[in-house]
Amino acid sequence: MNGIHESLASLAMPLGSLVPLKDNPRRGDVDAIASSYKEFGQIKPIVVAENGDGRYVIIAGNHQYQAAKRLGWDSIACTVLDADEKKAMAFAYADNRTSDLGGYDEDLLMQMIGQIGSEYSELMNGLGIDEFDMASIEETVSNAESEILTSSEFVPPVIVEQQDAVPVVPKGEELNVAALGSTSIPGIKKPTAIVQYTIVFDSVEQQSRWYDFVKWLRSDAETDGNTTAERLLNYLEAHCDF
Repeated sequence: MNGIHESLASLAMPLGSLVPLKDNPRRGDVDAIASSYKEFGQIKPIVVAENGDGRYVIIAGNHQYQAAKRLGWDSIACTVLDADEKKAMAFAYADNRTSDLGGYDEDLLMQMIGQIGSEYSELMNGLGIDEFDMASIEETVSNAESEILTSSEFVPPVIVEQQDAVPVVPKGEELNVAALGSTSIPGIKKPTAIVQYTIVFDSVEQQSRWYDFVKWLRSDAETDGNTTAERLLNYLEAHCDF
């Protein structure tokens, strides 16, 4: 079985005839690629070169190859590059480097994700965007469209320390046990979380203020943590006595 798009069917090659690039410096997210392949199939071919022993070495697409194996495919679409070893390595570097040099317009990216996120929730999760991220993105897009947010710089809240304070769960808040991915800071592999804390806001303004705080917290260089949850707890520990 395979998920090769019909337009690439003539380029199909058995996975057993392919050899991963030796000492490949690239580190890709096979889980994310597998999620894309599961949703859309293979839309563009990987690049291989003859290996001299009847097989082909993968020049560009090593992690796509791994994703195909993980999904149980028996073949994958390939473009064969006529190149010696050095040229093949140069192409592999150029392919990865040109990708690294690209970037995003963050506002347009959030608008795009906000438009497709709810319909492709499983794909979004596979790409490392969980429910918390989606809620934040959708709220940001909604606020931008309705001009609720202002251009003023966010000022972090001042938390007053209280001695012998008794924790109280505010009305309208609840704890839900769920097998959800923890919200990760961009570039950090997210761990698995089992508890989600849901806040029910009294108004759109409160919700907007909360999302402003979370966006600030995720980018604040003085707050440690690989996830939003870690950063929030570290921030509270630095400002509260509880």
